[in-house]
Amino acid sequence: MGATSKVEIRGEDAPPTDTWTTVTGTWHPKGTLGSDAAWPPVLDAGSLKTVRQPSDPYETR
Repeated sequence: MGATSKVEIRGEDAPPTDTWTTVTGTWHPKGTLGSDAAWPPVLDAGSLKTVRQPSDPYETR
């Protein structure tokens, strides 16, 4: 299971509120990953697909 994260997605319209999506694209870090200079992370969308909400949408590891 992947982790959740907040990123800026470019190249697609924003989905409706409370919609779960899978986005594939090109990652453009602005600085060293994990540093304040890398915020906000940016992804140029190649595809965006609406998916069903996971059974445990906010699982922690």
